[in-house]
Amino acid sequence: MDVERKLQLSLFHESYWDMLPPEIQEYIMQLAIAQMRIDAERKERMDRLCHEIRAYARVKERWGLGHVQCIPEKTLCRSCNYHHLQVYGILVDGVNVKQKVFLGHGMWDAFTSIDLLKPFL
Repeated sequence: MDVERKLQLSLFHESYWDMLPPEIQEYIMQLAIAQMRIDAERKERMDRLCHEIRAYARVKERWGLGHVQCIPEKTLCRSCNYHHLQVYGILVDGVNVKQKVFLGHGMWDAFTSIDLLKPFL
């Protein structure tokens, strides 16, 4: 086989990635890594949102006496740097609001305190 034919075959079997300059290859790899990080953060936020929705549904189901209202606190928590929720259970008498009961800070506190508060209402 002559040299020209070998060169043509080697160029034919070479991938487009190998033909790119190393600077472009590195730039593309950095873009791919950055996109993977963005996707991981987006998935984490979506998982947290789904967790909060399921927790709210459990609290509302356990409360069962009316609406559940969640109000974010105005100040950040010093230990975790998040705004926590103040969760209230609203007793409804027909159409009118009868009473607003504080259930706890966050869904877990509300979920555990409902069984303690229900007998006194």
